[in-house]
Amino acid sequence: MGRIVFAAPDIRSFHLLDRLGRELVQRGHEVDVLSLHPVEHTFWSAQVRRAVTVRASATPRDGAPLRAIAELECARLGRLRGEPGFDQAARRLEHRMARWLPALTQWLTEHRTELVLLHGARTAERRLLHFAARELGITVLWSGVGLLPHTLQLDERGVDAEASVASREPFDYRDVRNDPDLLTACLAHAVAHAEPFGLSRSEIAAPPPARRLADALRLLGDGSGAALRALIGWREALPLRREARPWSELPRPPFVAAILQAPDDERLTLDTDSAPPAVALVRAATRAADELERGLRVVAVAPERGLAARELRQLAALPGVTVVPRELGAHVAATALAAITVNDPLAVTALLAGTPVLHCGRALWQLATVTNHEPTSRFGPVLREIATADDATRTLRERFLTRLLGETHLWCSAERPDHNGILGFVGALERRLPAARDRRPVQPYRSGPAWPLSIGRDREPGR
Repeated sequence: MGRIVFAAPDIRSFHLLDRLGRELVQRGHEVDVLSLHPVEHTFWSAQVRRAVTVRASATPRDGAPLRAIAELECARLGRLRGEPGFDQAARRLEHRMARWLPALTQWLTEHRTELVLLHGARTAERRLLHFAARELGITVLWSGVGLLPHTLQLDERGVDAEASVASREPFDYRDVRNDPDLLTACLAHAVAHAEPFGLSRSEIAAPPPARRLADALRLLGDGSGAALRALIGWREALPLRREARPWSELPRPPFVAAILQAPDDERLTLDTDSAPPAVALVRAATRAADELERGLRVVAVAPERGLAARELRQLAALPGVTVVPRELGAHVAATALAAITVNDPLAVTALLAGTPVLHCGRALWQLATVTNHEPTSRFGPVLREIATADDATRTLRERFLTRLLGETHLWCSAERPDHNGILGFVGALERRLPAARDRRPVQPYRSGPAWPLSIGRDREPGR
């Protein structure tokens, strides 16, 4: 029996963690949900029996890298070092974490925690829990939204550019056996917008109104948004309703793809030193495309939530630029002459299709000689080189993608987890528990998309 903690889970992750927790409990494990935010704790305590929180200590803890964590959180939220309010916000957060840390250390020790699961964004609370657990010798596993639809990243160090796989070199893939069938299926999955057969959802219990009102009154000092979320935030656990939008006409090749990201994307705020705004990135792409071939079009793929009206007007004024919705992103990435981005995950779809990728930010999917990490000032000459060069790195690219998508990724949807994905998640957790050999074997998990990959391909995720 293992002791597992879902640490600082957000409300949106309820369906995934609920199905995962039920499977773990059925296999004899103890699962606690540990929250540090009152709104999250109120929600989870209305859903599961073992929902806990900790009281901040009256004696702050020194000697931990709390200032670094606080500054990363400010950066994640879009604050720039040196701007008014940055130092003050970082000091407040540092003091709050210093009071949390002794209580967290005590709770983890008293409950003999064996594994801490951190799912979602790289918030200060999760970084603090990561530090507290590792200091006690407790295994930590991060999970986050994967690079392809309906996948999850799994890594013991972090997600995206902080994951351990992001620091690997081409030499590390010399013994990897490439799997063309898996990669072909991954590309088909992405372009076809394949959907998993998700498991049924548990009924969500709205937290008691008195608890929600008490949380709202407590958070009034944090702004009206925090208080309102305390009252209605539990609805974040409800399934997302995606309205079907009419597709634009597919652009005609040849063109260069510029894949844009939302300004609050934490891949931009945490994994780049100074990410160019969307319009600046498209301008850099158009200049590079003109150097490659005069009049070559640029197709800009909008972020999931679209672009601001001002940005759309600015892009419409640029000659040779076409803006398409995110729904066309996979098609554009797969058929472009080259793909330019800061560090958007759609670059993986481009790599699967053999499209050269040029990027200016750190990314989980980057690898020297396979992708091209350059500042925007170098886009022109580098684009000329990669768009006309032979595909000499095909074998290395296939080996890299095979390991990235077949082993460090879990084929489990965050919004619509299926049975196979939950089995893979359980297996990834159990392998990291002490005395893992004494566990009864989990049912086979098949890595790769449910469609169109053939049945019978078993692989262990997250190693």
